[in-house]
Amino acid sequence: MKQQSSLHVLLHLLRILENTCTMSGDHIRKLIVGISGATNSGKSTLVGQLLSALPNCSAIHQDDYYLEPGDKRLTWIPELNHENWDEMKAMEMDKLVRNIQQWARPKETHSPGDHSIPILLVDGFLLYNYKPLNEVFDKRYFLEVNRTVCWRRRRDRDYDPPDVPGYFDQIVWPAYLNNLEGIKDQTDITFLDGTRQKEELFQTVLKDILSMMSSY
Repeated sequence: MKQQSSLHVLLHLLRILENTCTMSGDHIRKLIVGISGATNSGKSTLVGQLLSALPNCSAIHQDDYYLEPGDKRLTWIPELNHENWDEMKAMEMDKLVRNIQQWARPKETHSPGDHSIPILLVDGFLLYNYKPLNEVFDKRYFLEVNRTVCWRRRRDRDYDPPDVPGYFDQIVWPAYLNNLEGIKDQTDITFLDGTRQKEELFQTVLKDILSMMSSY
């Protein structure tokens, strides 16, 4: 009950902000939030909930920047007869950064009466090991899950191309552990338990973002 009461107060503050947001010329401050974590940790679900709850909010998905199957830049794994989709070089990271930077550029004009703070959510499993990308975020979250939960959730999903036997054990999970090892000392990342109830995770992150917006 206390958590819900606090959230109602923050939502009220947000409505005030939408009407009184201070602008510099024709520009207003923008907020870029990273939502990363293990495969099947709940990133897409969380982003969908935030998109529905926050005004003037949009999203960019790292999954949209994968290379096409058969691209020569992909790493071939002979023992699995499969391409490696769980490493940085499997995606067009430079293009991802450019698109985020383009979104962040001040617009020459804005819609009359629209004073809400624009928010961009960026989700993906491999965001924070890429330095040019880290420089664009105002806030970063990382959803952690254990191996059992990760495997169970991934097993129940369809992929294109589909996982081959052994891909999770030899590629997916080791890649996640390596990714986690590389970012664990980055103190500005908020690590969250991806096995918590979806609504609980959503309320935690929403409250945090609203609090940031109220301080802008």
